[in-house]
Amino acid sequence: MLALALTSCSSSTQAAAPTTPSSSEAPTATETSSTVAEVANAVAELRPKITENFDEFRTNRCSGVLSSGQTGIDAATCVGNQIALGSYAKALNITLESLKPWPSEIESLTQQTTERLKTVASTSEMDDSRMFDTAVLLLNSKLQGWDPYL
Repeated sequence: MLALALTSCSSSTQAAAPTTPSSSEAPTATETSSTVAEVANAVAELRPKITENFDEFRTNRCSGVLSSGQTGIDAATCVGNQIALGSYAKALNITLESLKPWPSEIESLTQQTTERLKTVASTSEMDDSRMFDTAVLLLNSKLQGWDPYL
């Protein structure tokens, strides 16, 4: 009886499974790139949060606080800034990657930005606050390059 129930369940599951295109099918040639405004808007949405957390990280001298092993509210604030910056970097990178192909006018800037975002995201998970500080400093300077598009 149990075998019969399992057989009927698996039969209905197989019948309801959606079909997917075979991997040999080529993507359509009508893929369109995003507009400059769409990509710039994605940057504009998260850039203030990244800048705000970076400024707090620098103002609180978090690189020194974290590398010296300090504890307490200062260290907790710095860890919070580091986690937030890593999360914002991941989010913006995912958004920018989803907007591919990028317009040729900003393709290089977008590629460089995503590389810096990935570096910030990965260093935010390391125990090297000086490397993280440098990665965020470089990202911040790259984000300044978006000013003409915002």
